[in-house]
Amino acid sequence: MLTRRAICLLRTPLAGCVWSRFSSTKSPSPKPQLGPVKRSGVPDLPLWARIHGQVAVFRLEAEKAIQKSATDPTPAIAASFHFGALSLFMSYFATDVLVLRMLAVSSVVFMNLVPNWWRSNWVNLVWGSLFFSINVVRGIELYCERTATAQSLGFSADELAVYEAKFHAHMTPRCFHRLLKLAEWR
Repeated sequence: MLTRRAICLLRTPLAGCVWSRFSSTKSPSPKPQLGPVKRSGVPDLPLWARIHGQVAVFRLEAEKAIQKSATDPTPAIAASFHFGALSLFMSYFATDVLVLRMLAVSSVVFMNLVPNWWRSNWVNLVWGSLFFSINVVRGIELYCERTATAQSLGFSADELAVYEAKFHAHMTPRCFHRLLKLAEWR
């Protein structure tokens, strides 16, 4: 929660806010004069502002409070991120490419899409959606290749005999079908 002095620092110029905070009379009084500008670009405050106000500290507190509320994850977002990290970790040990793709999809969803949707970070959402769609399409292709049978691909009797005799242990029926399209019978 922002304090009154932090809100004052955010709404008014630095010098006016410092003067209004430490002014004890209601009569209008002249605004304080800021000293020469330091090398860092931050004006040097008068002695009374440095002693009483610690204005720079208040301003940093206000900025940190605003940044903290925008970037702090909720417990659900943190749990989502940890689940995505766990699935990414498990994908490094996957030996099956289809399992690897599905773990990559879940890690993209839970580590990228969910937190960035919550924060409305559209650039990261676009990149995450791109990675998500590539992995889903390649996963569907792998699944279709594995589930195809020789009968569903329409092998002839000769093609089926050659596939079962020589290629059955080494490639899927769909891969053999692609090979047959490139080859010619003699």
